[in-house]
Amino acid sequence: DRQRGAARRGWKTGRSQTGQKERRGTKAKGPRVQNMTSLRSGVDVVEVDRIDKAILRHGQRFFDRFYTPQELIDSDGQTPSLAARFAAKEAVAKALGTGIGEIAWKDIEVVTGPRREPTLRLHGQARELADSLGLTDWAISLSHTEQHAVAVAVAFNAFID
Repeated sequence: DRQRGAARRGWKTGRSQTGQKERRGTKAKGPRVQNMTSLRSGVDVVEVDRIDKAILRHGQRFFDRFYTPQELIDSDGQTPSLAARFAAKEAVAKALGTGIGEIAWKDIEVVTGPRREPTLRLHGQARELADSLGLTDWAISLSHTEQHAVAVAVAFNAFID
């Protein structure tokens, strides 16, 4: 039954003072977040065809303006991958609250981590702004099809007890 299932998952079940069922406790191990002072997010969607057209129109100038050498290596010439990184740069800029205007495109770098996960590196103005906002931890997620690329960026400053 439900109560036994909840107990197997590490939850304690009971009733609140209003008589509603409630869950108390958690199965999670590790540090607890005591006080989350800042949480910011951004999301962006890019049409892959838009990136293709920009590459055909501007050639190497496009790559030099928007991508670091490592991003170009990690993308392996795949336009959907470049589009996802472009979307990630926009999403990070939105999370910083500025848009790209105050931050250079290359100040936001999305590289492939050791487990093939997208990893964010901030440089220059983007790093300074994130530091001034106290944004210490970032998570980004990228996805794409042949037609669209999407990215989500979440930044927070957490104090662990």
